Amino acid sequence: MKMITGAVIAAAAMLLSGCGGGGETVDSGQAVADMIGCTGWSDTSEERYVTEGGECDRDGLKLGVYYFVDEDDRDNYVEAGSASDGNYLIGDGWAIDGPSAVLRDLQGEHGGDLSADG
Repeated sequence: MKMITGAVIAAAAMLLSGCGGGGETVDSGQAVADMIGCTGWSDTSEERYVTEGGECDRDGLKLGVYYFVDEDDRDNYVEAGSASDGNYLIGDGWAIDGPSAVLRDLQGEHGGDLSADG
């Protein structure tokens, strides 16, 4: 009989609870902006696939912040944006567009995956 270690149980619990590498889960564009410490967020995006999106300011930089009702919409949006040189940090139901260095810093703080150019 094999013994299951505490580390294996903890890793399985993290994966089952959605805490394994996908980043933080949010429920609005404002929540994404709040999560990353962005100020002045406004829901101004009327882009295809985006549920709520707009810009906000973080440390003097404008970032695009987007919330999606499902992962298919998010993936379609990021694919289209990446084709026109967009850089994205992608998480559970959200994406952030901005300079690569900023996205890497945010990834270290909040998880998620970088698009190919990020």
